[in-house]
Amino acid sequence: MVRFKLSQDTEWVPPMDVCETEEAFLIQLEVPGIPLKQLAISLENDVLVVEGLKQPISEPGRTCIHRLERGYGAFRRSLQLPYQVDPAEITASCRDGVLYINLGKRKYTSPVHVPVRVSVKD
Repeated sequence: MVRFKLSQDTEWVPPMDVCETEEAFLIQLEVPGIPLKQLAISLENDVLVVEGLKQPISEPGRTCIHRLERGYGAFRRSLQLPYQVDPAEITASCRDGVLYINLGKRKYTSPVHVPVRVSVKD
């Protein structure tokens, strides 16, 4: 089983699930109410970073808040990727308030056998 090192740099973060198949690691983040233009995904030095901003919905005429339970603000989630991830095989999509990130695994070929030559010096 591969272990991911997670880090969060802010107080509010969307929940995240990480699953594994034979071909890829699958990440799902709950991002309802966050426009796609407020989401950013980057990869640097084998660290996947997902950043975003969830702003409260302002309603005209709302003057007094009696209860506020939903989280708002900027967030940043970092995920140290295992060596098996192929950076060229990372895709992302968003559907029904869930951000899906697919981290394709590296494709390994059969081992190559290298003959060893022995040289004898007189």
